[in-house]
Amino acid sequence: MDGFAASVQMTTREKRVCIAVTAAYFIVCFGGLFYYTYDSYFCSRPGGPTHLTQTFRLTIACTVWGFFAGVCGKFAAKKTAKRWLAAAVAALLALIGFASIPFWLYRGFPEGFLLEGTWADVSCFFAEGYGFMFPIFVAPALALATFLGELIILKASVHGQSGFNPPPQTP
Repeated sequence: MDGFAASVQMTTREKRVCIAVTAAYFIVCFGGLFYYTYDSYFCSRPGGPTHLTQTFRLTIACTVWGFFAGVCGKFAAKKTAKRWLAAAVAALLALIGFASIPFWLYRGFPEGFLLEGTWADVSCFFAEGYGFMFPIFVAPALALATFLGELIILKASVHGQSGFNPPPQTP
């Protein structure tokens, strides 16, 4: 096996840890996002999706992005043989992605939000002051959670048994 698939090859134990970390990330992300916009007027507008629904949708998107950032981090770590780079690259990519959400989602005053009124509407997280605070408070918190999750996965990897680990050096 060569290329990208070999760079992220994992043992069964690592896969289990990765699944557990991803599930924990989803739960923490959901709780944080739900609390962030709890009792927001914009999240409980009549005829629109409920606060719970919008939180669930954004949590799925953030979890998928965090997972993607983790895979990219593992790929970068494999290419450079520096294991710690996986968590750092994943956190940086996660931060960039999370902080940019309000900027690509909001189209301006007359048009409103990109996905507003569709099945993927998460506009209540970016309305009024929530949109200004998302890149400052929420994005770094989610990036930190990504970093910590990657550290847990990194710690769980068994040296020498995974395609993720560099070969042992002889003295």
